[in-house]
Amino acid sequence: MRPTSPAGNGPDKERVLWVNVVLRAILDGTADQTDSRTDRDRREARAWFRLNNPDFVEVCNLAGLDPAATLKKARSVFERHDQAKAEGVPFKLASPAKPAKAPIAPTIYSAHGLTMRLSEWSRHLDIAPGTLVGRLKNHPPEIALSKDFKRAPRVSRLKHNPAVRGARSNLKAFEGTGAGSAAQETPELDFSEMDRK
Repeated sequence: MRPTSPAGNGPDKERVLWVNVVLRAILDGTADQTDSRTDRDRREARAWFRLNNPDFVEVCNLAGLDPAATLKKARSVFERHDQAKAEGVPFKLASPAKPAKAPIAPTIYSAHGLTMRLSEWSRHLDIAPGTLVGRLKNHPPEIALSKDFKRAPRVSRLKHNPAVRGARSNLKAFEGTGAGSAAQETPELDFSEMDRK
């Protein structure tokens, strides 16, 4: 049960948060467990829905909901829940229907005096559709949809872009060991004890 935002607008995150507070209270008011704690929580959740409860009124206002209409709908849900429970029928809140996705129209490409969908171009040229999609990202249809398509030679990034990091053959000579002032110009290491073994 997610609140939906008006079509064309991004969700107002703060409003959605407060609508979810109301929805959570309705879910708590229709909890079906039989232990005493859940029964107490269910009674408290239902008692929260009162017009003389300043918290309820404030949350409704923050959610952009009319407190009186919200109270009426919540009581209706609680009554349907209690009726279903008395009849031994499972109760489930209805979720808003997801809008159907509009079918995507196939893209038509024209080149060399022919007009076809991508799948038809793929069969015509005997080239995988994914290859054609990659070509069309970087080239106009007249070039991408050609049997004589020549891919530009790959250029090494290391040779032409000095900002690329990594090992290169054009390293400058360096001084020292990189250890700062503690570095020794000439290492003073003695391995004489190792030779005795």
